[in-house]
Amino acid sequence: MVKKMIQLIVASLLEQLPPDKVKQAVDMALDKIEDMVAASDNKLDDMLILPLIKKVIREPFGIEDNDEE
Repeated sequence: MVKKMIQLIVASLLEQLPPDKVKQAVDMALDKIEDMVAASDNKLDDMLILPLIKKVIREPFGIEDNDEE
């Protein structure tokens, strides 16, 4: 019951956020994931995960990587 209430509250809060703020928050979360993947010793995940994030999440939803150099 508490879990359901939290889900409803979070969903309600997300509905009230402007789309640009949602994209900014998702970009920040993806940046953290990309940094963790890039920092790992495993280079296979660099070849798999990083392109997937770009092709499956960033490009279809129009979430630019604002920290790219």
